[in-house]
Amino acid sequence: FMRERFAVADQMARNYDLLPISSYLTKPNTLPDGLTHIYRNCALYVCQVALAEFFTSKGQAPDLITAHSFGECAGLTVAGALSFEEMFEIVVLRNVLAPPRNDLGFMVAVTGDRASLAPALELPGVYYANRNSHRQSVLAVAAAARAPILHWLRSERIPHVILLQLPQPYHSPLMQDFADKLKARISQLRLTPRPPVVP
Repeated sequence: FMRERFAVADQMARNYDLLPISSYLTKPNTLPDGLTHIYRNCALYVCQVALAEFFTSKGQAPDLITAHSFGECAGLTVAGALSFEEMFEIVVLRNVLAPPRNDLGFMVAVTGDRASLAPALELPGVYYANRNSHRQSVLAVAAAARAPILHWLRSERIPHVILLQLPQPYHSPLMQDFADKLKARISQLRLTPRPPVVP
């Protein structure tokens, strides 16, 4: 399943002047500087779908399908809402149309829940992005707000880490212009959506 799916992804990547997506796994040193995240995300989608197909082929059918954030792309594919090829094109567009890495801002994982982080959310350009657990949250931070939020976190002695592997401040209003641009581009695709089902 993995080899077959990567073969399709590698072929489709040519339409966007990308190197083979499989290069992220086989030849990571050949990837262009600053663009590794594009190949990482595309390869992640391929792996998620292929693994789900492998387990299903072995009789390990899920009782339900759930996903969060980028994982929803694979979840919808596995559920049959869009074909692998249709969703792969959306995944590629999501990455190649995005602003340059971290131009809009960053994601910062912090210890604390929304209530305890309320003072931080009063800073301009700081948004509550998601709750990982009752003890950990993630903030989306505008590029200009990086220094103020890090200063506040240090002054409050709150453990935190900038998630440098994430190129955008996802799950925040900072992404709205890009979301509108992506939506307009997706509307030009010929998609055949179907009702999702559990395989």
